[in-house]
Amino acid sequence: MLQTQILRRVTHGFILLWLFISIAVNAAPEFPQLDDRVVDTAGLLSTSMRDALSSELAAHERATSNQVVVVTLTSLQGYSIDDFGNQLGRHWGIGQKERDNGVLLIVAPNERKVRIEVGYGLEGVLTDALSHNIIQK
Repeated sequence: MLQTQILRRVTHGFILLWLFISIAVNAAPEFPQLDDRVVDTAGLLSTSMRDALSSELAAHERATSNQVVVVTLTSLQGYSIDDFGNQLGRHWGIGQKERDNGVLLIVAPNERKVRIEVGYGLEGVLTDALSHNIIQK
């Protein structure tokens, strides 16, 4: 009798653990493909604007080694822009790993959100206050 109760509890524990893991895996956001320095999934930019911006960002990267990527999103998929941006930056691996010198400009027009995610290597240069000023202007 005692062994049956223990077995039931262990079985229920494994079932609950499996449910939590499957929910966490299924809850991860879907990210667009990183195929350029400008990923315009919301369709906000003309082709010429996107190409010009991408060229400028490539030149900036060659001059400084800092990688800047711009992404427009149709949806944040229920996530806060901070959380989505942090996960997206890690998923894409923006910047050089040893320098952590990536910057991600996120625009989510349907949620009316804009954010600049900055790698730790650039936080002294591109501070939260400066990022805020850039967004406001």
